[in-house]
Amino acid sequence: MSKFLFSVIPTNDFGCLTRSLPIARQLKLRGHQVAFCHAAKGPQIVIAEEGFQNLQPDDPLYYLYSDLTVRGFFHLLGKGRALRTLKVMAGLMPKAAKLSTRDGDIDDFNVSDFFLFHNEEFTRANIDAFAAMIDFYQPDAIVDFSNPWACIAARFKKGL
Repeated sequence: MSKFLFSVIPTNDFGCLTRSLPIARQLKLRGHQVAFCHAAKGPQIVIAEEGFQNLQPDDPLYYLYSDLTVRGFFHLLGKGRALRTLKVMAGLMPKAAKLSTRDGDIDDFNVSDFFLFHNEEFTRANIDAFAAMIDFYQPDAIVDFSNPWACIAARFKKGL
């Protein structure tokens, strides 16, 4: 029996998730242990309904992905690394402002915009968070659906 960790781009849509579920189901039916790592609320519901464990890195960045509310912000401040996360998020503000003032609306936000939104510090923080998740779960393989941070972390951690 092998352990698989499915990583999916942490956006609140279902495109990559719906492509990953049939593979995860087949692996589970064959007796393998399968877990997901998805931070967004909608996909978390689907993952739970499908009966899969959904692991979250113990990093404030992932609380921001999953709970962009006042409650989530205070949860973030209660974490030990909250200052680093606030610094990372502050570095993204100029990019967020640029995206919010362009022609079109938020419905035009696409994957290219998602990756252009990030800076080096944000990218490093995401890789560190996923590396910690790998250390915790100890998967035999990562099955990735458009999460570049998971792929980089897997190469650093285990050559997965």
